[in-house]
Parts: sequence; C-alpha cells; structure tokens
Amino acid sequence: MNNTYFYQDKPVFGLDIGFSSMKVMELNTVEKQAQVVGYGVGRFDSNAIKDGVIVDPQSVAKAALDLFKNHIVGKITTRRVALSVPAMRTFNRPVKLPLLSNKELEEAVRLEAEQYIPVPIDQLYLDFTVIRKTEKEVDLFVVAENCRFSSDTCTHVGSGCCSHRNYYWRSGPTIL
Repeated sequence: MNNTYFYQDKPVFGLDIGFSSMKVMELNTVEKQAQVVGYGVGRFDSNAIKDGVIVDPQSVAKAALDLFKNHIVGKITTRRVALSVPAMRTFNRPVKLPLLSNKELEEAVRLEAEQYIPVPIDQLYLDFTVIRKTEKEVDLFVVAENCRFSSDTCTHVGSGCCSHRNYYWRSGPTIL
C-alpha cells in the first residue's frame, strides 16, 4: 500500500464519469497555488450507466471523444488520467491502531479490512492514509474498492473512451 494520493512527478488530469455526464480537468501548481490548465464537460445517454457501471461503453466513448475534441476550455496536456470512483462502489472507514512499523501497519489494515468488508480481501484494491499519529497510536482512513469494478472501468477507458490510452492503476482512496 502506498498512500501517496497523486503522482507529482508528471502531470495528470482528472476524469469523472457520472450517470449522464463526464467532467475533465487538469490542474498545475504555480507558486504553491492550483491553476486550471484545461477543463470540459460532456454529456451522454443516462442509459449508458447502470448502478455506477458502464453498460454502454460505445456511448460513453463517443461522448468522451466529442468532449476532448470539441469541448475543452484551455488544454489537457497529458495522457495520464486519474479516474474518479463512485462512493457507492467503495468501502471506507476510520481505524485507530497502536503505533506500529509500516509493515505491521499494512498487515493490521488488511486484517481490519477482512473483518469489516464483505468482499474477499484478494478481490479488493486496498489503501490507507495516516490522519493523525501520536506516540502511542495512529488514526487511519482506510478505503477499499472491488478490483473487478476498477478493471472494467479501466478496460472501457483504455479501449476508446478517449484518445488517452496510457492508463494505469494506482490503488488509492480517490484515484486510479
């Protein structure tokens, strides 16, 4: 588990695919201030998404292609994408543990996840971030997502939702 939320060595743009629309935005940091580089919104038939799952990838792909070709204000300068994950497809929970080494902390998080999440641990992307640390204990925020949901979404995005075909999985609470 690596709890670095965003890759900071190269630019990345965010893509949020909703129930009938998609939004894209790329930010850049200038003198410790966020600056919008490019953004846009596209729409598609609401029947293309069912329960947060893309069921009509062609409709979503067509809308994404139109968004990137015709509706970007500014510009998207990178091929690296961070996809949003619907909250209803994740499990999250604050966890308090005694102060442990990093390796022990990762194992403790896995054990907590096995206890509270009704999906086998080997079918989850699991990550956490430290919220607070004292001399005796650590407060964490643990997030998990079903691997199948992310894999299906990445397949649709990688197969043509946009011309940005170099996607990757980065386990984490908010991005992929």
